[in-house]
Amino acid sequence: MIFYYCPDIEVKSAGIRRLYEHVHALITSGFNAAILHDKSSFCRKDLPEVQVFGLEQKGILKQKDIVVFPEGFPGLMEEFKDIPVRKMVICLNWAYVFRSLKERVNWRNYNIERVLGASEYTTEMIAWAMKLPSHVIVNEINEKLYSKSPIESKKKKIVFISRKGQQVPLLMRALHSRNPEFIDKFEWVGLDGLGEEDFARHVREASIFLNVSMEEGLAHACFEAMRSGTILCGYSSIGGQRVFIGGGEDQNSVIAETGDYLSLAWLMEPLLEDLLSNKYDEWQPIIDKAYEDTLHMNKENFEKQLVSFWKKVAPKELSKQEVC
Repeated sequence: MIFYYCPDIEVKSAGIRRLYEHVHALITSGFNAAILHDKSSFCRKDLPEVQVFGLEQKGILKQKDIVVFPEGFPGLMEEFKDIPVRKMVICLNWAYVFRSLKERVNWRNYNIERVLGASEYTTEMIAWAMKLPSHVIVNEINEKLYSKSPIESKKKKIVFISRKGQQVPLLMRALHSRNPEFIDKFEWVGLDGLGEEDFARHVREASIFLNVSMEEGLAHACFEAMRSGTILCGYSSIGGQRVFIGGGEDQNSVIAETGDYLSLAWLMEPLLEDLLSNKYDEWQPIIDKAYEDTLHMNKENFEKQLVSFWKKVAPKELSKQEVC
């Protein structure tokens, strides 16, 4: 069995959805895989339907099993250190890695054998620090929910994820100081606790998706906005520094140095002015490039990379058809 550990939390999180999507795709592809919660009774009806086990269940782990831990749970990795199963880490956010780790230890101390991730930069850097093999699995964008619509059809609306938007009030103050219309004539909407359909509707309707999170492995919602023809403004959040490009021929977003909300306000001014005046020509190439840069994030590529990885590293016994 391939187990992906997932904490028992109700927060609607792209990271938790990734864990469930991995397991769902593996089951669909013939692997014997499951989510491993703290308690088997924990249920998330808003996520793909998969088989679920709990840490409280005795005897569920077998010697040939594999457990995949999110990067922020070194305490659990330590508990599993001497359990005779194979252990891997899926790194969804670089910021949790060393913040949660004890001093003078690394994942090799817990018998972790390799690192999985969605961001090329984050995965490579964490694997470098941990001296472990790394593997990048591209994320999938739900093409039914995130489809491109013309910029001229969008609302004068700026959306952002509330729980990651601590700098939004500061940015708004700077923009209001420059021109009150940047605040008064745009609808600023914080998104949190929404089902995916409602979240996607807001993203599709908006002219701008704002990412001011300072610590992201790869801000998946940014790509969903880019696929929807919504202009990304904000930070690379470090993990996205190779993919969110703020200038030149390959520009796909309006990007300031992570944490520099004042420069971000300055960079956003021409865009906001043009949106207020219904002038879109200058921004269309950026929108088109952003859309193009997300096309590889599809169901086919995601499943192809995921299955290819697990066929290489998992024993044949973990194929569902061969498990007794």
